[in-house]
Amino acid sequence: MSVMLNAGMPLVSALEASNRASFKGWQRVVAHSIKEVRRGNTLSEALRAFESKLGPLIIALLEAGERMGNLDEMMETAAKTVEERVQLTHDIKQQLAYPAFIVILGLLLGPLPTAVAGEGYSTYWRELTGPLSAIALVLALGIGSKWLHSRPSVRPLIDGLIVAIPVVGKVIQGNAVIRICHTLAATIAAGFPLDDAVTLAAKAAGNEKIKTLLMKVYADNRNTPSVVSASLAALPLIPPYAVNMCQTGETTGELDNMLRQVAKVLADAHRNRTQLSVRILGALALLTVGGWVAWRVVSFYSNLYGVVLGV
Repeated sequence: MSVMLNAGMPLVSALEASNRASFKGWQRVVAHSIKEVRRGNTLSEALRAFESKLGPLIIALLEAGERMGNLDEMMETAAKTVEERVQLTHDIKQQLAYPAFIVILGLLLGPLPTAVAGEGYSTYWRELTGPLSAIALVLALGIGSKWLHSRPSVRPLIDGLIVAIPVVGKVIQGNAVIRICHTLAATIAAGFPLDDAVTLAAKAAGNEKIKTLLMKVYADNRNTPSVVSASLAALPLIPPYAVNMCQTGETTGELDNMLRQVAKVLADAHRNRTQLSVRILGALALLTVGGWVAWRVVSFYSNLYGVVLGV
């Protein structure tokens, strides 16, 4: 759409062209936007009905573009922001899938040796009840946590517990910090007042504990020249060199470019750290599963050997 708007195409025509090329889930959003724009509303006003799906940052960027007359540029910035966010989330999910697969496979294969060795598949299905119950419990906890997270009164507690989980908590924290840096870079480059930029960045973190921490530190350092670097320094997983880069950006007036570089460097470091953690988790899961299967086999043949000796 940014290309079509930059070429001088009217907004409604650009939306209609975009709607024809959109996937099915997005077509409902675009159709609603076309209807609202024809009624005289702005695009940002039309998209507020989908703010829970798009996020407050995207709406704010479009609103700033409408206000400053560079909607095409803001749409391009919004598209890059969404692309970076989706790619980061995809990478994390992809990297965590292997350890989860190993654990589930082990739970399913654990009782199999005894069934193959002669106790029959009825024994296998009976012993599989425990692992299946464990998988169902984990799924229920995940669904329940997601439901509780949608409740504003409980969300801070859930987010605090999530970031305390070993390994997973570090992944969530790193993801939140990268989102904050991306959002600050986009909003400062768009000309947002610093208060608004930090507020949007805190919302984009996706974690109430980290959001509260950022807003508190920003309020404490609001009157200092290096308020952004001081605020980022208090966040988890921010290395000293990233703080120094932000301080340089504040001094030279290139804070948005420096934040963009910081976000890129942190994303690379976060990806490498997550990959290492996943490899360790995968190895531990494989050792645990292998040990459990071996114990099942040894236990079965020990019992069999005892029966033979008794006879």
